Amino acid sequence: MKRIPLLHPHHIVVPLRASSLPAALDILIDLLEQSGSLRDRAALDEGLATNRERATVVIAPDVVLPHFRTDAVTSLVVALGVTPEPVKLDAEQVRVIAFVLAPTDATTAYLRAVSALARTFRHEEVIAKLLAARSGADVLDIPELASLAVQPHLVVGDVMVRDVAPISPDTTVRDVVARFARTGLPALPVVGAKGEVLGIVSEADVLAGMLHGGSRGLESGAHGLVPPLAVRDVMTRSVMCIAETTDLEEAARLMVSKELELFPVVTGGRLSGLISRGDILRQLYGR
Repeated sequence: MKRIPLLHPHHIVVPLRASSLPAALDILIDLLEQSGSLRDRAALDEGLATNRERATVVIAPDVVLPHFRTDAVTSLVVALGVTPEPVKLDAEQVRVIAFVLAPTDATTAYLRAVSALARTFRHEEVIAKLLAARSGADVLDIPELASLAVQPHLVVGDVMVRDVAPISPDTTVRDVVARFARTGLPALPVVGAKGEVLGIVSEADVLAGMLHGGSRGLESGAHGLVPPLAVRDVMTRSVMCIAETTDLEEAARLMVSKELELFPVVTGGRLSGLISRGDILRQLYGR
């Protein structure tokens, strides 16, 4: 998948001659408007007037990262400026201003861009080179900045875990608990002989099985804790699966709305992997 470069020569101002952050943003916005990257200056100005402080973050010494989602732009764009003298921002003083704008429906690209910039600006050597820059060309000569790029659109297949050992309905609950401990996952799909997903077994299912097993079942389990149950006795049979081609943002929305921590991923009716909340968060934030 083609990656989007974050920095372009026409979106860099060095030196950025401004004595305040609002003045610096006005210059960067003028630059975006002149380059054709901004389609609605009035809408952006209105959004900035109400959200400027909430979406302006000092991420490192000398660096501030104002970032907004707005329909005043049609695609992800970053404007960068370096001021000759420090600009006072509350208790901080900054010289590097990286201004990130993205459409309201571009969550993936937006989060990945902000995360990528934040990680890069935490390197002291990068900041030192930026502060020494005398032109936009000097900025793009910094390898860490010249190579910055993000994927604009991700699907489940880009993120999911593919190496998933299947759980059979006949697997013991004791073995499932051991699998939870090894994988760190709170739930695992239950798969039939043909690879079809029959259900899911979670830590909550196991606990419920322990409680419903009664005192005799509890006493007969290992160390008096786990009753001698099979996965088929405790698993949830109604399970929501998603396809590898599902948009990553849609998968995240489903996880939130359904209050689920993971989904089995199916291809051709068979289990092909798993995707969890942690997988999505690590991908979006580049961890």
